[in-house]
Amino acid sequence: MVTKRSKAKILDDPMAVTSSGRLVTNLDYLLDGKTLDKLVEHLHDTTGEVFLGVVIPESKFAKVMKRLDDSAAEAAATVGPELLRRRKRR
Repeated sequence: MVTKRSKAKILDDPMAVTSSGRLVTNLDYLLDGKTLDKLVEHLHDTTGEVFLGVVIPESKFAKVMKRLDDSAAEAAATVGPELLRRRKRR
């Protein structure tokens, strides 16, 4: 049996936010490649970009948001000095 290849572009973003404010993590971080490939086989008629994920449960939401906040603070601290140096050169 020949499996049709999906026309969909599977997004590899680690997380997404739904319109209702739920946080979703990418299945790519939860499943092995073989299992993910089997799932993607079912998308053979799908076109466009697809995000495959699972909703972070409410019991884990605060912990994940804290980690995201810490990561964002670290990124800001890293890029901040570079931005100031660029402004001084002008």
